[in-house]
Amino acid sequence: IGRDAFDLKAAARAALEIAELLAAAEHHLLHAIPAVKGVNPEVKIWGVETVGADAMSQALATGHPVELAAITSIAKTLGAPAVSDATLEMAQKYLESVTVVTDAEAVEAMVFILERLKVITEPAASCTLAAAVRLKDNFSSDSNVVLVFCGGNTGAKDLCGYI
Repeated sequence: IGRDAFDLKAAARAALEIAELLAAAEHHLLHAIPAVKGVNPEVKIWGVETVGADAMSQALATGHPVELAAITSIAKTLGAPAVSDATLEMAQKYLESVTVVTDAEAVEAMVFILERLKVITEPAASCTLAAAVRLKDNFSSDSNVVLVFCGGNTGAKDLCGYI
C-alpha cells in the first residue's frame, strides 16, 4: 500500500488475507509459506527463533534435524525440541534465513510493543520485531513488512517477571 494513496479497503483486504492464511495453516506458519510464495514468488520470508528454542536454526546449520536437550528460552511456545525432515526441507526451500535473538531482545521488543501498540505479546511473537530490527538493512522505505503477533500465553505478571 503506497504512502501517497493509503487505501483503507486494500489494507483491510491484506489483513484478511493474512488472517485467512494463518487460520488455514492452523498457526503452523511455515506451512502457509508455499501459498504466500505462490501468490508472489518475490516475497522474502525470514524465520525467527530465540536462543534456547532454536532447533530450526541448528538444523539448518547442520543440514539435518537436531534435538534440543531442553527448551531454555522464555519463548516456550516457540520452541519445539526438534524439527521434522519435512519442516526442515520447507525452511531450506523457502526461508531467507532464520534469525536467532536473545530472550532479552524479545523482552525489549515486548515492552516496545506494549508501550507503542498497547498490546501484550508473548516472547515467541515479540521476537519477530527484534529480528526485524536486526534485519532492517534488508528493507527499503517501499518494503511491506509483516510481523505476526500473538499474546494468548502471556499476561502482565509474566511481562513484569521478565523485566
